[in-house]
Amino acid sequence: MGDVSATLDVSVRRHVVDAQVSVPLDPAKVTVLFGPSGSGKTTILRAIAGLDGASGSRIVFDGEEWDDGQRLRVPTRDRRVGLLFQDHALFPHMSVAENVAYGLIGMSRAERAERVQQSLEATAAEHLIDRMVNSLSGGEAQRVALARAIAPKPRLLLLDEPLSALDAPMRSRLRGEIRRILTDQGIPAIVVTHDRTEALALADHAVVLIEGRVVESGPVLEVFDRPKDSRVVDVVGMETALPASVVDVVDGVVRVTVESHTITSAFVPTAEGNAPSTFVVGDEALVCIRAEDVSLELPGARSRGSQRNHLPGVVQTVSPEGVLVRVEVDIGVPLAALITRPAAIDLDLQPGSPVAAVVKSTSVHLIKR
Repeated sequence: MGDVSATLDVSVRRHVVDAQVSVPLDPAKVTVLFGPSGSGKTTILRAIAGLDGASGSRIVFDGEEWDDGQRLRVPTRDRRVGLLFQDHALFPHMSVAENVAYGLIGMSRAERAERVQQSLEATAAEHLIDRMVNSLSGGEAQRVALARAIAPKPRLLLLDEPLSALDAPMRSRLRGEIRRILTDQGIPAIVVTHDRTEALALADHAVVLIEGRVVESGPVLEVFDRPKDSRVVDVVGMETALPASVVDVVDGVVRVTVESHTITSAFVPTAEGNAPSTFVVGDEALVCIRAEDVSLELPGARSRGSQRNHLPGVVQTVSPEGVLVRVEVDIGVPLAALITRPAAIDLDLQPGSPVAAVVKSTSVHLIKR
């Protein structure tokens, strides 16, 4: 496959999609194509796989041209990519072993049997080897489908919404398992999803698409927690995004005003992003805060430690979300907090309760407007 700096370079101009994507092909790295429905994620994935006959794509895998957008087009079978779809696409009239062996050509019967066994063991599905596919649960079928995708030892794995057809508990269980399988196999992978939790659980690198265009790419945590483009804020589910004005920049700390509050943001070094030196007094900014980075205190309490913003407000709503509780606080503008149930009980939070929202300065991310 080449050295670790190899890339898959993709240019797609088709229908509403006009996107250029460069995907790292480091072994065991997972890239997520992320964005709302209709943003072009699946169109790009199908172009990489060579599944669409229309022209308009240029695909180069580690220097090997798969599609030149005109006449040259390497057939799907010769690209050696593994495919995993949300509907599994297994043959219901075949056994698990027969499904996994389906793409293994040019091997002896013994070699095929060994590869089937290895692939099912890798996906923790070896106990299903003699079962018929139509007797499998959704989670079992997805493990078998992944085993079939990795069995031919592809150069690249493509996964299109791999967990969307499963119920929430099964999705939760399989996220970590799929991540482990992908990294253990040492095969670069591209995952299409519009689910933030899934993207964070599976990926190392993120490419965000909006209306057929790539608007941001980079390490997945940086893209989701410290986006550079204001258009990405809503797409990645940033709960709080408030317009603000810069009033001071000193020693890596930016102070902004939001309504009647002064909020400080301390610079966190990232591979790419806004450094404090890019902000000057008078700049208009967007203050971005993740709900999980907000804690709540009773009025008058004062947490100690690193530099923190204390923002007095009033509870608007209290909504349980699994083991956590989402609290909407009015600080003059809406602010979301995601806290533990014990914390919510200790604070006796009710609509109308006065509270102080506490946010570390390093958890306040600024984007220029």
